[in-house]
Amino acid sequence: MAPLHDTLRDAVSGQRSNLARDRRGSGPARMLTDAWRRGQRGWPARFPVAQLPNPPLLFASAGWLLDRVAGGSGLARAVFYAGLAAWAWLELADGANWFRRALGAAGLAYVVVAVGSALEGSPD
Repeated sequence: MAPLHDTLRDAVSGQRSNLARDRRGSGPARMLTDAWRRGQRGWPARFPVAQLPNPPLLFASAGWLLDRVAGGSGLARAVFYAGLAAWAWLELADGANWFRRALGAAGLAYVVVAVGSALEGSPD
């Protein structure tokens, strides 16, 4: 068992002791949960450039995949653009660093241009 001062130090620093880690269990579910948490912090940790997809990006990915499978479904394309716009807005407004905010701005510009050209070509 870990000495009390080590346990207190870990608690203050936000880390778990080995005893707490052992209680969480092991296996594929733990590995996926740990990978998801690490991915949400971003990589590299000091200047996050890449993160695991957050919900709006997962939503956009599902719309894109559905559009590919359905062969050009207008609803699936709308889901894709809505998810991408939500992700881009969140990155632009609350990105972790300048690169993430620039990525959000580029994503939002892409959505505006793509939706604008789709509306321009649509019959009235």
